[in-house]
Amino acid sequence: MIVVLFVGLSSSAFAQTGENANITANATVLTALSITGDVDMNFGNISATTDGDVYLDPIGAASTYVGTTAVEGEFTIAGANSTSLLISWEDAVTLTKTVTGTATMNLNVAISGSDADTQSASTLLVTPAGTSRTTSATGAYYLWAGGSLGTLNAQDTGTYEGTVTVTVAYN
Repeated sequence: MIVVLFVGLSSSAFAQTGENANITANATVLTALSITGDVDMNFGNISATTDGDVYLDPIGAASTYVGTTAVEGEFTIAGANSTSLLISWEDAVTLTKTVTGTATMNLNVAISGSDADTQSASTLLVTPAGTSRTTSATGAYYLWAGGSLGTLNAQDTGTYEGTVTVTVAYN
């Protein structure tokens, strides 16, 4: 009888109950996000030596020392309606002479944006590593690209090219 009692105590002494908790897993699937480069940036014909900063204003209001054919770059973003985006770009891009030589110029990129396709109403985006903005009620957001080449001092003449890359993700 002692054995039976001992076995009974042993079994109940080690019995444990577990505790459980639950969470819900959610995912929101949005319309595919896209960005297109619509218009290439062009500083136009500029002098090899300038008295000040060669600046192409992405808002289109205050460009300096650029040619008469200068044009800001344009991007169009399409995604879900009224949704937060994270927009990022390279702060600086190297422009390299395309023919005869290895001369370069540094472009400090400036980007402006708006949920309306109106450049003059756009605002300067100031954080290249990631700026949060919201698409329009129709899912659009527009960007304009410009920037500074600095003051030129006997810059090697010729045509220079580089690539400005903008990245966009849902936020």
